[in-house]
Amino acid sequence: MNTDTETTLLPGLAGDSPPTRCMRLRLRLRVARDLSQHPQLQNLRLIALTASSEHPGRELAREAGIERYLIKPVGSQDLDELFT
Repeated sequence: MNTDTETTLLPGLAGDSPPTRCMRLRLRLRVARDLSQHPQLQNLRLIALTASSEHPGRELAREAGIERYLIKPVGSQDLDELFT
C-alpha cells in the first residue's frame, strides 16, 4: 500500500491537514482490507464515496477490497444498480 497518497475515501475531511487525511485514509483502507478478508464476511460489499472524479486512491481502494467507487453526487440510478 502506498502510504504517501493523500486521498479521502469518505467525505467530510476537507479541512484536515494532509498528514491527518493520509492517516485517515490508511485507517479506512486497513478496515476495508480486514473486512474483505474476514471469512464470515465474504458477501459484504464495500463501496467508497468520493467528491473527485480524478481520485488517485481508486487502485488502493480496489486492493483493499472495495468493490465500487462512486463519485458524488450519486444518483438514484447508481444506487439502484448497487442493490439489484
